[in-house]
Amino acid sequence: MRTPPVTLVALLSLVAVTNNACDGSRRASPMPPADSSESGPEVDVTSDASVDANVADTTAADTPVEADRDPCVGVPHEGRCIGDSVERCVTGTGSGGSFISTTDCGAGLTCIVGVYGAACEPSAECRPGAAECRSNTLAVCVAGKWQLEACPNGCNESVAGAGCRPDIRTERYTNTVEFEFRGIGEGFTDWSSEVYSAPARRFLVISYGDSELIDSTITDENGGFEIDAVPAELSDADDFLALIAARAEDDGSLAYAIMDPVLPAGTQDIRAIAESGVPDPQVWYWTWGPGEIASDEGVYLPLAAGSGAAFAFDYLSTIYDYSESFFGRRDGTTVALWLGYGTSWSCGACFLDLPMVADDLDFAAQIFVSADADEAFWSGAVLAHELGHWVMSTYGRSPGEGGMHVMGVPTHPGIAWSEGFATWFSSVVRDETFYYDKQDGLFFWVDFAERAYSSGAYWTRPLAQAGLEQLIDENEVTRMLLGLTDDTTFGAMFTALSSPRMTIPPFLRGYETRTWDGLDEQNRPLPAWSTGTSAPHLADYFDALVCSGAFAASLIDQEAEPWAHYPYPSSAPLCRRSELPIEIIWHTTPTGTLAEVHWYLPLEAPMTLRFAAYEHDAIATWPEPEPPTIVPAGTPPGSLVIAFVPTQPGHGASLSQGPARPAALTVDVPGDHWQVHGRVPYQPRQLTEPTRIGPDLVLRGRTRGASIALTRWSGERAPRRAPAALRLPGIGNGSGTNTP
Repeated sequence: MRTPPVTLVALLSLVAVTNNACDGSRRASPMPPADSSESGPEVDVTSDASVDANVADTTAADTPVEADRDPCVGVPHEGRCIGDSVERCVTGTGSGGSFISTTDCGAGLTCIVGVYGAACEPSAECRPGAAECRSNTLAVCVAGKWQLEACPNGCNESVAGAGCRPDIRTERYTNTVEFEFRGIGEGFTDWSSEVYSAPARRFLVISYGDSELIDSTITDENGGFEIDAVPAELSDADDFLALIAARAEDDGSLAYAIMDPVLPAGTQDIRAIAESGVPDPQVWYWTWGPGEIASDEGVYLPLAAGSGAAFAFDYLSTIYDYSESFFGRRDGTTVALWLGYGTSWSCGACFLDLPMVADDLDFAAQIFVSADADEAFWSGAVLAHELGHWVMSTYGRSPGEGGMHVMGVPTHPGIAWSEGFATWFSSVVRDETFYYDKQDGLFFWVDFAERAYSSGAYWTRPLAQAGLEQLIDENEVTRMLLGLTDDTTFGAMFTALSSPRMTIPPFLRGYETRTWDGLDEQNRPLPAWSTGTSAPHLADYFDALVCSGAFAASLIDQEAEPWAHYPYPSSAPLCRRSELPIEIIWHTTPTGTLAEVHWYLPLEAPMTLRFAAYEHDAIATWPEPEPPTIVPAGTPPGSLVIAFVPTQPGHGASLSQGPARPAALTVDVPGDHWQVHGRVPYQPRQLTEPTRIGPDLVLRGRTRGASIALTRWSGERAPRRAPAALRLPGIGNGSGTNTP
């Protein structure tokens, strides 16, 4: 990983390993003598966790925790139904704090408590206004019932809605889209004055004729696309193409999107947004006519067209798609990233595990990024950090702790774990050992390799005698995690986040979410109250790493330095019963791909292994010339190698050949379902509101307002350069654990 001062380049290069989890939400000191055990006592998860006195967490003397005081008075983070409204406890990341939010489900919806908590679901056969294609028939929901209409020219369906294809002449239109962005300037003092360009990858493209949907597609890794459109010589104002910063699902819903709140310039209170919503939100989109930008002429988004939204989308799409391939598809993962030019947020940048429901644009969670004169949206560090919070909340479990804290001053273990993990994730995604941002006109950075801030100050490290629940600098958490990270360990570290040890309460270290009223004169948190809610923190995560068998206790000690600093008892981790860690190491050969499978505990039931692949974003079993591999029950810890060699026409010869095609090794154990995925590859990375004078766009069956019009670019194009998360990765390792 790199350290400042450098230019902005990034990646996350690791094979994906996934399991379908169930509900849940610089200089080292001398080393001590080698420690002992790499595994710890198992604790029965069906009973109250009891912890020995020599292992139990103790609250440091300088961190008083008073009687229970829950700011949400028992309302759960997962939400509960109050009639046809969803009531939930919301904790904003950073300094957001906790509060109760109530969302009315609205017409045609009712509150239902499901696997991932309370949510608004259709109360009838369908949601009024919904439409879908059924072969060459259009189904429209009227008064909660489906009504069918034949489509003579075929039926089209996308995020724009479903409709009969218009009777209009079309031809193939091809082009490539680029956007401009800024990096870090010389000396790490501001954004670069030089402008760069990058391909607009994974954007949704829709073509319209007579304002009716004709076709849709997605840009490839080079920003290229091919689509049916009205010929240039026949086009007029209602024949156009739209580039949309969103990913649409098969049913036309959005998995993720960059959303423009379309609010007055200035600072907006996220609590008010959480309670009342945004009245007229828009997805970020740009339009042009086929006669304005001809096929293969190149579509170009300059800074003035709001290319900061395209830059943010590159991070959002990269990290979302990778996380989905790693952990597998599930409900409740959709997310909106709010970015409106001229709009800043009371939290600066933050994540809320709170659904957004507005004009049929539904998302399970929201991210807020300010777009004021600081232009902090150019910070890949900030974007990836907030997405790190989304990863923890979606696939792991957040400690639910938020409140006032100051960078460089130790804070409570829950918020330090949450913020430290998000910053670690950001650093790994970008392949950089520093964090950078611009706030109130000041550009600053944090160097994790040197444990130093751009001001020249060094942060305070924890003290061994102060216990596991002492106040701790969130950046020290990041630094310890980075010390454990390389291409061979990231998979195990990512998997541990979603393991039972980190998702199923009560959490064995005994920590409870805290709340506090503010800071003292030294910016340290005032005395805290326990909410009585069990929550994970860094020591629980270290337990998950050691208990999985993927990390030796001595490796944890090298970073924690328990004899002097963070007193994690690596020789006595607290482990849960029935965790079955698996590690997959992928090897590419000229004829196929080999999966080297390791398991670290005796098998309590037969284990069946077979290869699967994704076809059109759905899992489909590859035709198999040989029966699946079965490892019998009672087999001791061991390993085996399985070859993946597709033989069917039209399929690549191996995972390393052709376009990125995710594949999976499916591991089945009676009573549980496991999946471990190897994906090829992870391919990451003066404010004036752009003028919206382009055609109105219809999304989800409703008119969303005017678009940002693009024209043929006649100026000089910025030099190509990879923004964060755009380099091609190699293939690394990963490990998986089962979840109930």
